[in-house]
Amino acid sequence: MLTASEKVVRDDIGGSFERLTEKTYSRLMEGIEGRDHLSSLVDVFDDSTGEIWFDAVHVSPAGNRIVAERMSEILASKSPDVSQESR
Repeated sequence: MLTASEKVVRDDIGGSFERLTEKTYSRLMEGIEGRDHLSSLVDVFDDSTGEIWFDAVHVSPAGNRIVAERMSEILASKSPDVSQESR
């Protein structure tokens, strides 16, 4: 869910950027299908609240933490010998 200030950024970008983003994500998802060495983070902020985005492409420190945590989970699931304690 976008905050009020994030909605302003979204609205300033315009529809063409949104369409390009949707098309790009769609192609990326098709491209990673069946490739176990690739992972998608497209939904990483879906359940997030609060300020995540500074602008159309840059995230806040909180956003960086969310991405880092997801990446850590993905890497741990693909490398069973990596323990949670080593993070």
